[in-house]
Amino acid sequence: MRLIALTLLTTGCIFWPKTTLEYRNDTLEVAVQSWTDAYNRDRAAQLQLLVHPDKRAAYNPKDKAFRADLERLMVQRYGLGHTVKVNASLEGREVTLWMHDGSRLEPRRTVWVRVEDHWWLWRS
Repeated sequence: MRLIALTLLTTGCIFWPKTTLEYRNDTLEVAVQSWTDAYNRDRAAQLQLLVHPDKRAAYNPKDKAFRADLERLMVQRYGLGHTVKVNASLEGREVTLWMHDGSRLEPRRTVWVRVEDHWWLWRS
């Protein structure tokens, strides 16, 4: 039995549960609504999957500051803004998320980018 466990550990054949994206992100409105839903439900792993792969390190579900914001704020509404270019090659759009902490609204400007028919959060 130990030999089997050792073999599985050394070859990487352990079955780790992987998180897969449960939300759609094929249009900007759907992607922002998905982010809002995941944020308000404290689904940090899903939020990380809605972020562009190059920017996911900033949205670590284990990060204390990120978790604190997630527990303190709720997205109440959002507004679509201007079209922008990111890194001179990616099509993007500004989106303002109106976050509520229980007493007041805080606007947060975010940038979403479109890559291969999917929209991803680039910066918040």
